[in-house]
Amino acid sequence: DGTVIISATNNTIRITAGDEKVIIEGDGHISYNGNLTLDVTGDYDVKVGGDYNVRVAGDENKEVVGSVKERVYRDHETNVHQNRSEYVLGVTTETRLSDHNTIVKGNVRNYTEGNAEILSGGNMKLSAENTITITSDYISQSAKEKLFITGASGTIGNTEIVYYGKGATFEEGVTAPTFT
Repeated sequence: DGTVIISATNNTIRITAGDEKVIIEGDGHISYNGNLTLDVTGDYDVKVGGDYNVRVAGDENKEVVGSVKERVYRDHETNVHQNRSEYVLGVTTETRLSDHNTIVKGNVRNYTEGNAEILSGGNMKLSAENTITITSDYISQSAKEKLFITGASGTIGNTEIVYYGKGATFEEGVTAPTFT
């Protein structure tokens, strides 16, 4: 009927001194009941006309001595059901040409040993449900046109603070050693 069966009770070794091509017109299936090692001394190219699915029951370990380039033309999704860590010895640059959303259910901590900048070409909003604390040896706030600082209660100033402005409105008294 055209079927070819190769059966060996021990090892099967095939040596080809030149090129070898295998063409299968139907589906294929290869099963190894032991370990499989594939050694390629040249380039290793895989072309898939449909989906490419890989399922690993254990860990996946990958070591790349050169660079890694990945190009995705549609969506890219990663689901991690436990922890994720990333260790980079050089510079990390992310360029986003559209919106960027970060949603965290727990806490967020950013630790920077050097300088940190947050720059916005539009409006910037910093909001907290409970408390915002800003501390430093030197804090500078400025506004090009208008500056509003309001609160239901609190304190502005200390013994070494100097106030400048065009006027002030007080709903209670003012105490000062000298008032001009």
